Amino acid sequence: MKKTLSHIILVSCFACPSFAQLKVNTNGNVAIQNASGTPLSPLSIGNNGNSDFTIYSTHDSRNGIFSQAKSNTIQWTLGGEMKSISDGMNFNVGLKGEAVTSNNLYKNKGRSFGVIGSAGNATQGWNYGVYGRLAGSANGAAVYGTTNITENGTQLFQRYAGYFNGDVGVNGDLTVNGNIDGVLLYESANLKQMETARGNSTTQENVPVKDMLTGISTISYYKDIPVKAQAIAEDTANVEVGKTDIELQKLSKKHYGISAEQLEEIFPDLVYTNTDGTKSINYMEMIPLLIQAINELNTKIAELETPGISKRTAPKANETTGLDDITNDTGSLQQNVPNPFTGTTTIKMNIPASAKAAMLCVYDLNGKQIKQISIPNRGETSLSFSADMMSAGMYLYSLIIDSKLICTKRMVISD
Repeated sequence: MKKTLSHIILVSCFACPSFAQLKVNTNGNVAIQNASGTPLSPLSIGNNGNSDFTIYSTHDSRNGIFSQAKSNTIQWTLGGEMKSISDGMNFNVGLKGEAVTSNNLYKNKGRSFGVIGSAGNATQGWNYGVYGRLAGSANGAAVYGTTNITENGTQLFQRYAGYFNGDVGVNGDLTVNGNIDGVLLYESANLKQMETARGNSTTQENVPVKDMLTGISTISYYKDIPVKAQAIAEDTANVEVGKTDIELQKLSKKHYGISAEQLEEIFPDLVYTNTDGTKSINYMEMIPLLIQAINELNTKIAELETPGISKRTAPKANETTGLDDITNDTGSLQQNVPNPFTGTTTIKMNIPASAKAAMLCVYDLNGKQIKQISIPNRGETSLSFSADMMSAGMYLYSLIIDSKLICTKRMVISD
């Protein structure tokens, strides 16, 4: 080996006019360019090297090492390969990448990348910019990330494809085929944030939440089966084909959701528009609304179970009660027919003969009164309600007799 290396060095010296840049020390180590003194590495470039390294290279104004491999015949074409094998209790590192700004003048400027991985144009679905594999049977992680600059990892008690010790940000979709094990926390609103920051309320304070959620449809559907990419015949890599049991079940089972379009009309802040125009729902923030609806239903049940509940107090101008079918001795109100409707609909009601004043009031879901219609007839009567000058959506209509709210129902105007 020494004889071969000597031949290479000798040829290099005769081939290069500035062969003084290459130095072979008596200890057999070789130094190239700007080296003075005894080279400490078997090959030192730009300095005297370091006895801990076989090849040691530094340069102030050039990149370090470039290696390129091109082949159509071998299975794995490697631009470079580095291994660290030890029989002791050491820190084994196959490849270490570090990029920092050392000059205080340029700190907080530019960009630093410890490792950049790029891959593409191979078989569909088999391109990985960075690939990590957890070998052996011991616990650990194929990819480990931390925001702690002083730690050198932490002991793991399971095997992970990826483990992150610190905050993790995802700007895009997060796909999970399996369980979420742990405590999932969500930011909490405090009392000081109660719809005062922007001055407007998303919820309609004068309309019970349970009434607003009543008009939202539940939808059942199946996941689309993705087009499976076909592996090219030349792909001889040892790959795993197929889907996990959870993925297969996800495709075979029926899924349930709610209409984003309907929800957006009532609670627009819960619906987001994706870049492709599709809609997504923030189901997490629907939980407080569902709790509110349950509380309202419990209150309604308690009222119905209390004697004398039929005696209603006079409501405010834009206040509505629950959507119920209550009929009492002061009058009654029936559901409009047809419902939904486009042009006109018929509303039947019963007005006591002793009533001094009766009216039908129509509200939008913000509690704003849209129309007020006086009812001159008494007894069983009806009126034809026109949707002229009203946009499609859900509305509430209330029968008020002698300043007392008798009943409230909903109607839907369709396009």
